[in-house]
Amino acid sequence: MEENKDGQSYYSLNKYLKKTFGRKVYKIALNGGFTCPNRDGRAGCGADGIKLQLLHVLKGTDLEKDYLQGKVSVMTMEEYVFLVGECLAIIPKDMVVHRLTGDGDKKTLVAPLWSADKKRVLNAIRASLRNMDQGM
Repeated sequence: MEENKDGQSYYSLNKYLKKTFGRKVYKIALNGGFTCPNRDGRAGCGADGIKLQLLHVLKGTDLEKDYLQGKVSVMTMEEYVFLVGECLAIIPKDMVVHRLTGDGDKKTLVAPLWSADKKRVLNAIRASLRNMDQGM
């Protein structure tokens, strides 16, 4: 247990994850099997902003082993761009979008390699959003 500045005890997420998995966990990527942000099409309650992030496979990780064994797949750029458009179409108009995509360290990135070209990804998202606006 740790104490916050007010002297209250708490169990930090970092310590819980380290105890549970036996090592430090830096990020947890979840695939809940639903579309953004909720399966029923409603945006989450109480949030002022959203960050969209795709899964990156990095060298030297357990995820890399699973990816190389075919146990894990990553999105194509076209799939990701489509999903970003779907997400943006259903979030509240006043919600701040803090991130449209992320990029893994190019030295350790295994997949998806297309994500290393952030300018290309953002241009594809921009073009897709333009096409969506024209179709509405």
